[in-house]
Amino acid sequence: MNIPAKSMGIERKEMPQINSADVNDFILYLKTLGVSATSEKLDPKKLTATQNQFHKEKIQNLIDKIEDGNFSKSRIIVSKDNYVMDGHHRWLAHLNLGMPILVNKIDAPAKKLLELMKDYPKSYTKKLYENPNP
Repeated sequence: MNIPAKSMGIERKEMPQINSADVNDFILYLKTLGVSATSEKLDPKKLTATQNQFHKEKIQNLIDKIEDGNFSKSRIIVSKDNYVMDGHHRWLAHLNLGMPILVNKIDAPAKKLLELMKDYPKSYTKKLYENPNP
């Protein structure tokens, strides 16, 4: 399994998470702050991790779901400078399969977007092996 070594070095427990059900609301929240977003399909090789910890079993599970056609096509959140902000495991599954990934590309650099995500009222943090739902 390919897991790139380069990242911003942020521990998983420090990364703000946004539930898939709240992503559209987050994008509307950003719009009220004057920050735009676009929906795109990107080559996962062009993206860089923000966090530095990954759950290999979760990545393999996602790879299996994608290969079986049982994968929801929810978009990951990416900064304008191509850092993965939310959706690292889905990104790594696509990277390992060599498949493009659907993203919400936010018009803010990673460090600024990280702060915006932390300020978003519905964001939360969790440890690497913590239950996926807050």
